[in-house]
Amino acid sequence: MRKLVFAINMSADGYCDHTFAAPDDELMAYFTKQMAEAGTLLYGRKTYELMFPYWPNVVDSKEASARDIEFARAIVMVPEVVVVSKTLSQAKAENARIVRDQV
Repeated sequence: MRKLVFAINMSADGYCDHTFAAPDDELMAYFTKQMAEAGTLLYGRKTYELMFPYWPNVVDSKEASARDIEFARAIVMVPEVVVVSKTLSQAKAENARIVRDQV
């Protein structure tokens, strides 16, 4: 049996917004480690469309910070990405597949 890790960026008062704040170095290192150990990522359509192609593009970026590049390398190396969506027609990542029905 594999370990399931759930992660969401949320403030202490329950506010969710990916543009609201950026993680500090310690938190970014934690998330990078989580990605490096992940076997599968599970996203809804909106989160998937935020993460891909953004992070794959960071891998080759000349302007990105070293910590962002390290995270980007870790996320693109995750073997499988599963996207739950009834509207997404095609996944952008090679290792992604779309699930349209309940499993």
